[in-house]
Parts: sequence; structure tokens; C-alpha cells
Amino acid sequence: MDRALGVEPVQRRGARPLMTLLPRFTSAAVPKMAPEETETPATTWPPTQGTGLPGKGMAQHPMLYVGEGLNKIFLVDDGKVSWTYSTGPGWEYDDVWMLSNGNILFTRMQYIAEITPEKKVVWRYDAPAGTEIHACQPIGLDKVLFIQNGLPPQLMVVNIRSGAVEVKHDLPAPSATDPKTVHAQFRRVRYTAQGTYLVVDDIDAARAELIGHGVAVSEIFHIDPATGRGPGPDPARRSYSSCASFSDPDGNSWLLQEVKTRLPGRGLSLDVDTLTELFQETEKHHGAYEPTAPKHHWSGWYAAYVVARERGRTPDQAASDATLHVERALGAQA
Repeated sequence: MDRALGVEPVQRRGARPLMTLLPRFTSAAVPKMAPEETETPATTWPPTQGTGLPGKGMAQHPMLYVGEGLNKIFLVDDGKVSWTYSTGPGWEYDDVWMLSNGNILFTRMQYIAEITPEKKVVWRYDAPAGTEIHACQPIGLDKVLFIQNGLPPQLMVVNIRSGAVEVKHDLPAPSATDPKTVHAQFRRVRYTAQGTYLVVDDIDAARAELIGHGVAVSEIFHIDPATGRGPGPDPARRSYSSCASFSDPDGNSWLLQEVKTRLPGRGLSLDVDTLTELFQETEKHHGAYEPTAPKHHWSGWYAAYVVARERGRTPDQAASDATLHVERALGAQA
């Protein structure tokens, strides 16, 4: 599955390639405060390195550190803070990574961002209203895995170069309607070394096959947008609604999800039926816009609509995006 997502599996036991990147964070090109930064309020507790730490203490290992109570990223090298990045008061950090090119990927509850050692923002994804993002993981240099807490929570993989949403799966949650449950939903998501996602078109057959191999699989359950989690498969057998779970010998938890028809906007597919459905949807919305629209070529509106749906926008939102795209293009030509 690594190769299916465009990532080659790499295993380097004992390798420390990120060590060679540390000088970039202290070069003359790194500003003390970048324009995108917002100073974090001063703390009320005195700084301390602790006493009686094993080995060389804080100098034992370089580390990248974030904390929930102070919205500043710290890079610590040789026991000293060598680089920081501040995002101001409010909300919280939960996940942070250094990539193989030296960039830093982090979540800050209301968004995910990737910045360079020189503190330039190269990518940002803002959580829609009513959602939160606490967990992320880079997949190579071009893709990011994260969970967007919401009603429902969604596991997503976004291609940061193209903006395409390549994976989007609804996940089980304690409630399908209570916004007070959103904050506590998910704090961690990780992509396994094997890069395995389990999506099946017949959950009954998949569950039976796993049980035949000695795997302890849960009973099938379904997620209803109105009533939440219920026993048994989804009565209408809607895609993305019927689930079962199990654990592997390494302790990883897995969710089987039945997908009979991939929904438009959840990644473009070479499947003719899926593309036909999406193009028909595009034609319908363009037809509603065209009678009052300024003179334009249909291809620009179509392209903007399809890209918006690919990125997870609703049909109405995609239509608005496409209309804005056309009007901006016409304005630029005037």
C-alpha cells in the first residue's frame, strides 16, 4: 500500500539522517520572528532543566518539542533551545514532525501547517467550522494523513502539492449529533509500516474470511448520521456506514468499512461509473448557473467544480467555488 500511495517503504535501522539538517535551523537565513509568527505570552513558571537526569540530561538527544500550555515549537540541540516557532495564544498543539527535507509539520487544533526551517509557511489546511485536528502524520513529502474530528470524524489523506483529498473515510464516534463530543474524539492517527487501509465492498464476506483465519473480529455495526452507532449492518447498506473492528498481533487496531460505491468528491477515480456520476453532477450545477452567468467557456467552470469536489467540498460549495473562479478569471481579462 506504500507504493499505492506513491511512497516507497524505507527501513534504516540506526540511521540518523535528520541530524544533518540541524544546522539549517541556526543559519543566518532564519529570522528571530517571521511575519507569520505571533509571539506567545510569557510563561508564569521559571525555566528549569531538572536535576538528576540520566545520561547527559537534556543534551543526550536533540528533540523537537511542543506542549499544550505554551503555543511555541522548540528545537533543542545539545541541551539548548536552538530554534522556536510561535503561533500566539489560544488552542493547542498536539502533533509535530520533522520531515526529511527539514520542514516541520504540526497540528494546532484549528489547522495543520508545514513550515521551513526559515519559518516560511509552505502549506496549510484549516479545519472547517465545527471540526478540530489534533493528529497528523506525513506520508513522504507530498502527502499528509490526519483525522478531522467532527460530526462525523473523518480520516483523510491530502496531497499537499495538488490539494487533492486522496482518502476520506467517516469514522465511528460516540455521537453523530452532539458538538460537545467533537473535542475528545481522536488524538492520534498513524500510518503503519505496511501502509494498510482496509476498505471492503462486502463486510459480511470480509469478516467471515478474517474469522476463518483465526482473527477475533467484532460484530458488525453501523453509523447513522441521525442516531449514531447501532448494531448490525446499515439497513440501507449505504457506503461508508457499515463497520467492524479487530486488532492484529502487534496491537494495532483496525476498522473494516464497507464501501460499495465511492462517493463523488472522495478522490477522482478511473472508474467510468464514478466519473460519469461526478460529471453529471457538474453538468447539473453548471446548468443552474449558466442562465444568469456572464459569457464564459464551460470548461473553466467544470474544472473548478471537479477540483473543489476532489478536495472534499459539498456540491453547493463546489458550485460557489467554480463561479468565483470564472468571475475572477473574467475580471483578470478585463
